[in-house]
Amino acid sequence: MHLNSLAQDNSIRYHGLDALRGMAMLLGIVLHAALPYIPNVEAFWPADESSSHVINTIFQFIHIWRMPLFFILAGFFANLIISKKSWKSWWGNRFLRIGLPIIVFSPLMSLTLPWIFKYGNTGEFIFFYSDEGQPFHLWFLWQLMIFVIFTAIFRLPYLGGVEVVNGLNRIGLGFIGSVFRKSKSVLSGILFRSRFPLVFIILCSVINLPTEGELILNPVGSGLYFAVGYSLYRNSSLFMFRFWKRIFYTLHFVRFFWFDSKTIDTKSYILICHITFTKGYHPKRCGIRFAQPLSLITNCPPLI
Repeated sequence: MHLNSLAQDNSIRYHGLDALRGMAMLLGIVLHAALPYIPNVEAFWPADESSSHVINTIFQFIHIWRMPLFFILAGFFANLIISKKSWKSWWGNRFLRIGLPIIVFSPLMSLTLPWIFKYGNTGEFIFFYSDEGQPFHLWFLWQLMIFVIFTAIFRLPYLGGVEVVNGLNRIGLGFIGSVFRKSKSVLSGILFRSRFPLVFIILCSVINLPTEGELILNPVGSGLYFAVGYSLYRNSSLFMFRFWKRIFYTLHFVRFFWFDSKTIDTKSYILICHITFTKGYHPKRCGIRFAQPLSLITNCPPLI
């Protein structure tokens, strides 16, 4: 069945996306288990005496796409719920499934994580309660709630704008509404549906620059990924592997050379990115050994 047909059938269960989300959640265990062995992590995480550049490379490789993936999936399923039911149903669903966990688990985080971190840093076992460091690992839920509140606030002005456009149509000024609709279509096409999403990549890079690619303090960057996911629903062209491969390579390039070049081994980074996401290529086919990963650039076919 064609992807557009799948998207129009709101009863479809996207088992592949469920599996993708589950895989990303399991990789969260890998990331947090790797943190003590990453160089220069002492400032914000209990560190082991020994560190590993290999573990650091694997960590950064997963970290660059894991949280953006969660926001993309959140946007996708938000559009699915809204299309199947309504905006009010989505707002109610989010307040129940996101707002309630925040209310319940925020105090529990303050009750457990502070003394666990203190024990990891100093070896002292002292039980205490502290809100310092909030929202802890719930920051993802807090940002999703920001999106929900944002849409709830601006939904009414948007509907008012729609009524204004309809009023212009009734008095013979429909061309104004047509200009707005065409501008919206062109803008979304340039941003999301171009064969090489250069505008999206530049915008994403600029938005992520102030926080060095970290989304925990950048709800605007998270919102951009959420918007991509929202556009992904009912848009089969965005399912194309080539589209996402280009985004992946470019974002990895930007993240590495802007933010991580001092902490990640360049050769290992290029090796992992190329082997994992270039379909059908293997180091042996490129005539190289793992001790010579930089020769991928000269011996392998083009990345894109």
